[in-house]
Amino acid sequence: MGFIIMCLLWVIYPNLFNRTYVLSVMTSGFEAKFTRSLVNNSWQFSDILLCERRENRLKGGTDKNGMCAAELFSERQLSHAEIGFEKGATVSVERDVETGALSIVALSDDAAVRVNGVVIPLGSLMIIDQEAWQDAGALAFSGEVTIGQVATTGETRLVSGGSYEILESGWPWEEGAMLVKSGQFFRGDQIQIVTKNTNTPVEVIGFLAPVDDTISLQVTSPMGKNVVDVDRMAGENLLILSSAIDRSKVDPLLQVLTFFVAVVLALATLRDWMRPPN
Repeated sequence: MGFIIMCLLWVIYPNLFNRTYVLSVMTSGFEAKFTRSLVNNSWQFSDILLCERRENRLKGGTDKNGMCAAELFSERQLSHAEIGFEKGATVSVERDVETGALSIVALSDDAAVRVNGVVIPLGSLMIIDQEAWQDAGALAFSGEVTIGQVATTGETRLVSGGSYEILESGWPWEEGAMLVKSGQFFRGDQIQIVTKNTNTPVEVIGFLAPVDDTISLQVTSPMGKNVVDVDRMAGENLLILSSAIDRSKVDPLLQVLTFFVAVVLALATLRDWMRPPN
């Protein structure tokens, strides 16, 4: 009976507990879709360069001097700027490894990105120099994020490294969560937290901060049936989640159940061995 219970526990384990992921990633860029409005809790900077996209010219970029390309953008230098994001706004965030500047590109036209309360056109670019970003500190957000891109020739928005932790809910009579698994990301990984069954992006909360010449990105997912989806160069997508074996290493109750089953099976085997032949 104990063996049957243990087998059932192993089979239903993936759906038995909710889990949360805590990711700490060093990356030169990521893409985010805001799931909660930051219009009234905006990112504030002492100074930004705003490159407003000219009508019908969606290509983005700066010239060799780091200024807005005149044929694509109109340029404005703003002091004490506030960048706000409506729910659904999608942006690309990238850090220049040479200058340390942070660039934010507005990718959505159905949900607005605002600078000092004014909606900016799709494809517009905001550039925050290294000193202004360091003065601003950590920038918080809630949204669906894709961290990095798969390493290919010429790609610059790459993950350089990082780690993850998986915490699971306790048994019904327990409070809190326990750390059941941790691991590392590799250079060039593309990382996203998705639902286990439907593979749709999950809302996370997090913040970004400047560290050396890269972006330090910290994100946490809500408790649920989620997985980390890692797209790795020259390989199939890797799904990171915890198993009953991971849980048994840290959960005293599961350890006791495993020991109990092992003892029962050992006694049953000993009984059969000592039973006289017919």
